[in-house]
Amino acid sequence: SQSLEEAHEKATEVERRFRERFGPQSHIIVHMEPRK
Repeated sequence: SQSLEEAHEKATEVERRFRERFGPQSHIIVHMEPRK
């Protein structure tokens, strides 16, 4: 399990990597769902 802050940090890193790959004009949304 991870904190909301940790999940946000990971999502931000994923977005950064996609922008590196596809360019800064890319529209990228990463949505994290809580585990039930």
